Amino acid sequence: MSHFWRRRFELLLLDNSGSGIALSDFSVDFSVTWSQGKTPRIAKIKIYNLRRDTVSRLLLREFSRVQISAGYFGLEPAGQVHEVVADENNGSSRFGTIFSGDIRIAIEGRSGTESWVTIQALDGFEAYSYARISATLAKGYTDENVYDLLQKKLEQDYGILRGKTPTFRTTKYPRGKTFNGTIATYLDELVAPPDYKATWQFLDGRLEIFNDAMIVDEMAVELNRETGLIGSPLRTTGSGITAKCLINPAIRLNGLVHINQASIATQELSDETLLSTDKDVGYQQSGVMIDRAGDNQVYRGIATSPDAIATDGIYIVRGITYSGNTRGSEWYMNLMCQARGDTSKLKPQSAKAK
Repeated sequence: MSHFWRRRFELLLLDNSGSGIALSDFSVDFSVTWSQGKTPRIAKIKIYNLRRDTVSRLLLREFSRVQISAGYFGLEPAGQVHEVVADENNGSSRFGTIFSGDIRIAIEGRSGTESWVTIQALDGFEAYSYARISATLAKGYTDENVYDLLQKKLEQDYGILRGKTPTFRTTKYPRGKTFNGTIATYLDELVAPPDYKATWQFLDGRLEIFNDAMIVDEMAVELNRETGLIGSPLRTTGSGITAKCLINPAIRLNGLVHINQASIATQELSDETLLSTDKDVGYQQSGVMIDRAGDNQVYRGIATSPDAIATDGIYIVRGITYSGNTRGSEWYMNLMCQARGDTSKLKPQSAKAK
């Protein structure tokens, strides 16, 4: 991990025009939760010891958006606060945006001589909560016509651009359709058919619709000790393969990671799961090891088996939580991953993978 020695961090506070300030050298705690489904990415940012005038600008809602970029290889210039303009380029292979969203609230706090401001934000919150449409499609319309109608309205009112979509059915509906309500409701209807198995989400200013088989990129990010993997990935029951690693913005939701199968340990099951044996369905091999002799492992059979392991080591990332502290040791991602082809629904174990 010799190349993971110098962190790079930037926190942008932006107004509606895309201009604002960059906070590059403050003590900051941050966390970001990113999961499948329409629920927006959520960020919580705590910034310590800002100047009074900067705090006032925040509390008076001069800034409407916040953007977090994190990774490695330093940040130049390393000043306290500098003004930025829209579309400033901060690209790097190991540094990138991990959150961009609407500021919901900013709260000021103090303890002794230390002060802070806590920002809570959601990605695409305004469009998610308030976007509405009133329109009509004539008979003979298709699902793609519905998508085009909704997306154009989102772009017109909120600047939401087209993202990835599945291949829509070509079925033509025999009757026209009237739209008069929230766009979120109609997006739910659009992805509802079971043959789509899709979810939608506003992400980085785009409307993304993914089904279980779609991925962001065919290139898998190698995940091992040399590339930032912390400890051993765990094979769980119901939460897929969980892994902890150093922050790497190249790892994305619905992206691919490669994990050596030999490095994966099996998580012990809870007491509740141990007691869930169903004699009617018979016993199955599970991850509960009760004896070991050399390489031989003896398992107690229970009805619930651990989630699938990918024989090729390729997993789809189904959930990410980021946690970082610019002055402390915390600089991690916790991943919930699933073998390609595994169609079971995963449930996060907690806010952070263990």
